[in-house]
Amino acid sequence: MPLDRSSFSRLLEGGLSGTWQAFGSQTNGISEWNADGSARVTFGWGEATETWALKGNAICTSWTTLRDGRESCAVYYDLGGSRYQSFTMTGQPEGFSEFNN
Repeated sequence: MPLDRSSFSRLLEGGLSGTWQAFGSQTNGISEWNADGSARVTFGWGEATETWALKGNAICTSWTTLRDGRESCAVYYDLGGSRYQSFTMTGQPEGFSEFNN
């Protein structure tokens, strides 16, 4: 089962940081999710900022420098411990996250 809205809210309420790896990639990024709805990810090629919002059981992001700022939503599945796997709304694997807090 994907995380529901209340589980996501608890996870993000004080801010969150960790690593993110795109599905099929060996490159990890560092992600920081802030309680105010802003976030940042840093990869070897640079960094990007975004805004995020919960919509139903999905987290929706709009990156200022990626996807031309278009919103994209994903659902997250708890893999245990602090690991999660995300899927796009069409069911395509998106990536893996491991959160520190």
